[in-house]
Amino acid sequence: VVTADIDTSFDRDAVERLIQPFGDPTVGAVAGNLGVRNTFASTLTVLQSMQYLFSISLGRRFPSMMGWLLIVSGAFGAFRRAAIEVVGGWDVGPGDDSNLTTKIRRSGWDVRFAPDAWALTDVPVKTGPLVRQQLRWNRSIVRNRLRKFRSVFNPFHAHFALRDALAFFNILFFQVVLSVSFVVYLTWLMIVHTDLAPMVILTVSLIYMIEDLVVLCIAALFYRERVRLGMLLYLPLLTFYKSYF
Repeated sequence: VVTADIDTSFDRDAVERLIQPFGDPTVGAVAGNLGVRNTFASTLTVLQSMQYLFSISLGRRFPSMMGWLLIVSGAFGAFRRAAIEVVGGWDVGPGDDSNLTTKIRRSGWDVRFAPDAWALTDVPVKTGPLVRQQLRWNRSIVRNRLRKFRSVFNPFHAHFALRDALAFFNILFFQVVLSVSFVVYLTWLMIVHTDLAPMVILTVSLIYMIEDLVVLCIAALFYRERVRLGMLLYLPLLTFYKSYF
């Protein structure tokens, strides 16, 4: 069963590449690769295009390799019908893609990422729709990661699996713990080291910009046709964008 958003468009071989991992009978779901169609529609869309490259195109390779992948995006993914039926199908409510993927994982199936199965999607052009989208995604993290499936950390639970606990920890650490600690750190820096704060922030921002440049170069090695030279002009803004989104 292949899922897609209403604005998703596919490369000509996207579905063919997406379903190849199902040759392994242990695979219950496969995440496709997502790119941004309207990359240069605004400054925000350029930044989101790089974010998709970093967090999806590159970011899902390692969790997939480690068996930690927790989400098959509703915008482009595939599920084995038997896996869907075993877990009772989709639940009602937001975050249905991560919810279904987690249920399938916890029932014993593997989840893979197909980096060469490409689809394109439109991302928000203006700040308002982008904020609403991010809030919706964050609510799904709270709903699915912190509430519904919190038993994943319970070693006495019937469906406990160490790889699932590590996968959840990976998501919560980078998307919750680091986000909160960043705000706490900035507040502490401004209050305790007021004089040094501007220099520290500038230095850290420069380090992050160099890191983003390295990651963009790595993305170009893997996906040369997806990286645009014009993205380099927006790298100084990417650090601030990631701080808020």
